[in-house]
Amino acid sequence: MDDRSAEPIASGRRSPPRRGCGPWAAAGRIAAETISPHPPGVPVVASGEVITDEALDHLRSGAEYGVLIPVAADSSVRTLRVVARGAHTRG
Repeated sequence: MDDRSAEPIASGRRSPPRRGCGPWAAAGRIAAETISPHPPGVPVVASGEVITDEALDHLRSGAEYGVLIPVAADSSVRTLRVVARGAHTRG
């Protein structure tokens, strides 16, 4: 996804630009999606929070063992949606 793209949200404001990145590059970035492996369906990553190494390890190991991750943009977790760099700062 292009860093300059943004989608309208219900309030009329625009969401921050977001992009896909590989899991190896997602640590420390701000999530632009919620990722909830099933079972149990509890979010490991929530939109707006910083993605941790521990969360990435959990997602990778779950994907390797066939855990379903249906609500992620990429259910294989090969890419994660993150807020584009600089989009969360105010100028």
